[in-house]
Amino acid sequence: MASIQLNDNGEIVISQAMSQKNENLVSAVLSTMSTMKNPFDDFTELISISSRIIPSQDVRDDIDQAFDKGLGKYQAYMTDCFVSKEKEVFDTIPMTKLKDFSSKHKRTSSVQQQKLTATQDRTLYSRLLVVSQIRQPDLRQVLSYNLSTYPLALASSEGVRQKAKKETLMHAVEKAAKNPQLDLTTATKPIALVVDAMALVRMASSKATELPETFGELAEKYYQQVQNMARAYEATRIDWVADQYRHLSIKNAERLRRADNCQGQRVKITDASQKLPKQFTLKFLSNSENKADLLEFIYAYFLQKAPEHTEILVTNKTSCSRLVFCNQPAEEVRELQSNHEEADTRMYMHVLHAIKSGFNTVLVASPDTDVLIIGLGVVGSHAPDAEIGMITGTGKYKRIINISKVVETIGSSAAKSMPFVHALTGCDSVSGFYNRGKVRPLTLLLKDDIFSTGFENIHQLLNPMPEAF
Repeated sequence: MASIQLNDNGEIVISQAMSQKNENLVSAVLSTMSTMKNPFDDFTELISISSRIIPSQDVRDDIDQAFDKGLGKYQAYMTDCFVSKEKEVFDTIPMTKLKDFSSKHKRTSSVQQQKLTATQDRTLYSRLLVVSQIRQPDLRQVLSYNLSTYPLALASSEGVRQKAKKETLMHAVEKAAKNPQLDLTTATKPIALVVDAMALVRMASSKATELPETFGELAEKYYQQVQNMARAYEATRIDWVADQYRHLSIKNAERLRRADNCQGQRVKITDASQKLPKQFTLKFLSNSENKADLLEFIYAYFLQKAPEHTEILVTNKTSCSRLVFCNQPAEEVRELQSNHEEADTRMYMHVLHAIKSGFNTVLVASPDTDVLIIGLGVVGSHAPDAEIGMITGTGKYKRIINISKVVETIGSSAAKSMPFVHALTGCDSVSGFYNRGKVRPLTLLLKDDIFSTGFENIHQLLNPMPEAF
């Protein structure tokens, strides 16, 4: 290993360059071993000791059954060779294809989807041809019905729902309200800032070259960003609000779509020194369980910090903890305990809590159209006198939308109707209508009060729970 050589006297001779090279190789091996998971830890799941990848169920099944499958083939081979003598001794045993940690889920390509559509159309017309030989159907009447497995006005031929362009609604609302922006120089102090945690994680992780090496350094990066935002917006309170990721969720279809039908591998976060996996944003963050682990790790990391001149409220699953800058231990905020799965709605619980706590201006940081639309409904129904803004956009398009001013411009009734319009025209869990956008419905809503009145009546009939916000 050390490339040892002997001189004429039989003495060991190692050059300085070779010695340095060997030292570097040993250091690299030790560094790699230090990042590995200890296989003797009290850990019940099957896990890779080098990458900490947790395999999918089909991979676990193959690994668990590998010995039994191999033994079965060996016994069959012995029987065929020495009992029934159907095979020769030198015949090979067929290889068993088993999935392992490197196996990946194959996604359906666009070509395969087109083939599926063509096959369904061919089947339809072949059936029509058979029927026409027995009786004389009126094709005009037949084709007036939906003849596909899924209604094409709401879904594709594969059953994938029609996706609406949510961002067009945000721009249309801003335009209808004449682009109202919140000026921080005239904003009433004190200021609270509510942050969409996963949105910040994604934006901060968008450039692979700017990612740190370990999870501990990554959590520190997010913490420093939170502190920088507090200084930039002169906020004395920051709420870090995260999503919850459940196994059974109405959002599962949307999360699979965002992951491009290819879930990233499950990676267990064990300690702060663990190195980030490759393709962190594309692969790691496409797995819901990975995101849940990351948010829990960040929560635990934040609890160890002492905020600088700010009050930080951090959520984790259903709980919420408050960190204060006087080095006191974190305390649980019971009134902010919530089972809201989405941070989009949970953030407005924190907005209303901040207003009740004496904050005159509350800023919500998120790029999501859903957050704006929900905010219009909340301000119109629960906080008509508050000053609420939404920080969105990047670069030269970064701005603070004055949600309170939007409600004042379009009217409280129209603002309370916006969540209905958004849901009916397509959102993360509801299909939109094919070739029908969101701008036209918004125009109709603002043009005639009959629509907002109808939605308000529906709102009263639904009788939403007062504890929701």
